[in-house]
Order: sequence, then structure tokens, then C-alpha cells
Amino acid sequence: FTSALSGGFSLENSKNILSSLKFDFDFTLKLPEKLLPGNTCLSSSLSCRNKVIDFHTLKADGSFVEAEYSGTFDIENMQPSGVFSLNQFLLGNGQSIQTEIYIDPYKNGFLCFAPQVFLGEKSFTALQIIVLPSPSYIDFSLEFDDYSHIENEKSAHVKIDGSFINEKKNIIQASLALKDMFLGSVAQTLAVFLDGENAKKTEQIAESLSTFIFSSQLFFTTDFSSFSFN
Repeated sequence: FTSALSGGFSLENSKNILSSLKFDFDFTLKLPEKLLPGNTCLSSSLSCRNKVIDFHTLKADGSFVEAEYSGTFDIENMQPSGVFSLNQFLLGNGQSIQTEIYIDPYKNGFLCFAPQVFLGEKSFTALQIIVLPSPSYIDFSLEFDDYSHIENEKSAHVKIDGSFINEKKNIIQASLALKDMFLGSVAQTLAVFLDGENAKKTEQIAESLSTFIFSSQLFFTTDFSSFSFN
């Protein structure tokens, strides 16, 4: 494990600690194989002024991941803003995930938008994630389109709306809506995360299901010890 750190830090005796917090840091961390395989190196240059952390650069470089974030984080409102580029994330089976995500403040939370997400040779379009946190729960929404069947007049659309409730028990309740989705497309996506023969068999199943299209809606709740749906 090797690292390098440089910078400065100051905190004045003030009623509003966040307003007086100032720092500038540059760091590099080379992680050991036991902690994270792939000779991964984390590096960043960041500073803080007026309750806002400015990530000039934040990078992860290794044989299985190449990612970079540049932007800001509003400490008081807990809101990020910037661009996250995932140039490569290699799965254990050799498939890769790639995307670029634009992050903006939204109401009391934030919104993430990716024009395209690539899962191996499979891709999804207009991925949008909205996260709205509060002290006892987090509302979230995710939606994207699948244009893999250009012969169809409409794109397939997937949307998930839900809440993570943090009370006596952690509970997730959500709805999943699928519209004009091809069964073969679902199988192709699953195959990206499988190894060897399982991936080949799933791809074969995807071909046999390529002409089947469906729409559906699912409501589910879980407290991580039980699961219910309709």
C-alpha cells in the first residue's frame, strides 16, 4: 500500500463551521491487490470554499476500471454537480460497462442523466436517475429506453419509482413499469453478466425470444427479510 498526500487545512472559530472550513488537497493512493485487484490507483485534486467541495479531478485507474469525476459537492444541501465518465469497467467474464453521466441539483436532491449506457454490445438510451433524500426516507426514480429493435415503431421503456424508508426497519417499496419490451432484449442483458456456457445458453434463449414483446407493471416491497409483490 503506497500513498502521497499534500495540501492545507483551516477551520476558524465561527458559529457556522461549514462557512469557515477551507482546504486544498492532492492525493494519490495505489491500492494493494488484496484490497482491490487490478493495480488500481486513486488520485484527486480537490478544494473547499464556502460550503462547496470542488473536485478538480477524481480518478480511478486500473486494469479493470477507468473512471473520472469532475464537479462540485454542496455540503450544506448534500447536492453533487458535475460529470462522471466511466470509460471502462471490466466484469469478471470480460464484458465491459461504459457510460458518461451528467449530474445536476434537482429540488432537494439531484438528477443523473446518461445519454447512453453500454453493457458489452448491448446499449440503453436516455438513462435518468432522480434521488430525493430526506431524514427518514429517500425517494428515487430510474428510467431508460431500449432502441435495439429499430423495426418496432416505439422504443421499449423501463421506469422504476420507489422509496427507501429508514425507520425501525429498512424498507424498499417500488413500482416497475415495462412498456413494449422484447423478451430477447431482457435475456441479452442478463447474458452480459454471466460466464461461459451460461452466457451462451442465455444468448441462444434471447434469439428464440426475439419476436416476443410485452408490457407489464410490478409493485413490490421488501424489508430484506421478506419480499411481497403484485
